[in-house]
Amino acid sequence: MVRSPLRGAALLLLAGTLAVMGCLAPAATGGGTAHAATATATFSVSQDTYTSQSNAAATHGSLTYLSANSGTGDERRTYVKVTVSALPSDASIGAASLQLRATTSSTGTVTVRSVGTAWDQSALTWANQPAPGAPVTSVTGVSAGNLALDVSSVVRGEGTYAFVLTSSALTTLTFASREAV
Repeated sequence: MVRSPLRGAALLLLAGTLAVMGCLAPAATGGGTAHAATATATFSVSQDTYTSQSNAAATHGSLTYLSANSGTGDERRTYVKVTVSALPSDASIGAASLQLRATTSSTGTVTVRSVGTAWDQSALTWANQPAPGAPVTSVTGVSAGNLALDVSSVVRGEGTYAFVLTSSALTTLTFASREAV
């Protein structure tokens, strides 16, 4: 059986995206040689915001930046949500990468965790944020620029996925939000 390649176009990484790499089953060519077809589909983050412990009732969904730190009494967490859809029915996901544009640098560890999807960027606050799940991936030391975080263990097909990013650093790490475009 010949599998369809994923369809999609790469986006400028000013705001968050989710890149999905399809590993497709080998297909026989006219000469009888098997080969594997791969393709990448990119999905824009549909919602993003951050929460702030020191301002527990505030919303930040309309800002042009996202923020994460572990500041004493002012921890901040970045939330992103993306929907994977319109994949060919015979496509399989081999890898998925959450891609963000860091606008500052940090020597701390950034950890990505899954969270529930029942939140809206215009209403999410520290007081009503979903509890972070188990760690999906982490990276120590982030430089300003493009950051790719492997979320393959979570993104396995079509659906809506949400993640929270936390930082072990006391200094604030910022990312461009989708409103920055």
